[in-house]
Amino acid sequence: MGTTHVSAAAGTPYELDTRRQLNQARQDLAEAHAELAVRRDQETALRTHLEMLGADVTAMRHRYTELHVAYVELLTHARAAAAAAALGELAPRPLHRRSPGGDRAAARPRRRPGPGRGRGLGGVGAAKRRGPGMTSATVFTCVFIALYVAHQVGDNWIQTRAQACGKGAPGWRGRILCGRHVATLTLAKALVIGLVTAVLALPLNVAAVACALAVDAVSHYWADRRAPLLALAERLGKGEFARLGDGAAAPAGTGAYALDQSWHVGWLLVTALIACLGAGS
Repeated sequence: MGTTHVSAAAGTPYELDTRRQLNQARQDLAEAHAELAVRRDQETALRTHLEMLGADVTAMRHRYTELHVAYVELLTHARAAAAAAALGELAPRPLHRRSPGGDRAAARPRRRPGPGRGRGLGGVGAAKRRGPGMTSATVFTCVFIALYVAHQVGDNWIQTRAQACGKGAPGWRGRILCGRHVATLTLAKALVIGLVTAVLALPLNVAAVACALAVDAVSHYWADRRAPLLALAERLGKGEFARLGDGAAAPAGTGAYALDQSWHVGWLLVTALIACLGAGS
């Protein structure tokens, strides 16, 4: 009688199996709810990151617009100043002699720059205003120094911490950060070259300078993605040198930083050579 009562309380094998399946289904459902909660948290974090990224992109667009407007104003002012200076030099000088047929002083007609003159970045008559010794080598030296100074300022002062730490990361986040850094750096180089050209009246060609800055931007982006430059170092037997230094002190003081900077400076030489093509024309 007692055995029969215990069996009835425990249930039949079918009921026990049903209860076991029900408990297993409840556990699976709880795990599914937990996984869903984790997925929702990840989605929320991703949306927050995308919103922050969008805000950064908007801010960078505004900053680029402001810098572009400042650059255009500076270039316009430099060209106007150069044109005014050129016209002042080419203005006729008063003559003290009188013409044989009358009392009017003979005046020389003002020379106007002909076609093909004054088309350089330095403004109208830039080639005429070059001082003695303003040779192609002098122009190249000025351009290279301007590029090197702009590189040092842009790579160490203008570059943000987020760009320095994340520009080599894989995926679109690294590409966007690297692109921002290269854009601001290229703009800084353009501003410095424009300023030096306006002050020293360098007879640079706008198309050559634009092409040179484009080449420099591509080479800088390629190296700052880090993985391509490190792969090149490994292929050339410089992998051990690239790994030298304390990673906590990166990027300065490491072999990778030395290779990175030497790569950039080498391409600054190429950029300066391209920028000087067609100078004075």
